[in-house]
Amino acid sequence: MPSSVDRRHNFPYTPNYCEENVYLLLEKLMKQSDSGEFHVVFVSNSNASVALFGQRKGDPFHNYVIVWDYHVFLIHSVHDEHWVYDFDAILEFPSSFADYCVHGLLENKKLPECLRRQYRVVPGSKYLAYFASDRRHMRRPDGEWIAPPPSYDCIRGSQADSPHTLPHYLNMNTRIQSEASCYGQILD
Repeated sequence: MPSSVDRRHNFPYTPNYCEENVYLLLEKLMKQSDSGEFHVVFVSNSNASVALFGQRKGDPFHNYVIVWDYHVFLIHSVHDEHWVYDFDAILEFPSSFADYCVHGLLENKKLPECLRRQYRVVPGSKYLAYFASDRRHMRRPDGEWIAPPPSYDCIRGSQADSPHTLPHYLNMNTRIQSEASCYGQILD
């Protein structure tokens, strides 16, 4: 299991900016850990409407379910163990992949089709290199923020080809199935 240092409060967190929270978490964990593999997981679908369970903002009377346009979490795999870091889950941080599947994902096929999840899985090193967000997706048409932005500067990976590559990660229609893709692979 990851060390007891890996706790939610030890990492920067801004509500509603899961992709940036995971970026900063990944950056820190990769510096601390010289073993295992890291993968960033984007959860969405072509409707931009997916059901996740065990979420802090979810309905406590219905397995803490919430419908997000997208969500992002991190998986750290060491030997045969897989740990999920989801800042917004009610589960331990990190939680075992098995617990996360049981309490956070439940069975996708039991959901209405419009809420079924697709997953874009991105190798951690590629995410750090190619991810960028200028936060435009968090502004209303009048320019006001939908949710207060993080206090730090916008993130732009060293190999990002624009200041806002987030849409590439959220696109669940384009089936990029090459492991070499900087934007990862889509799984159902």
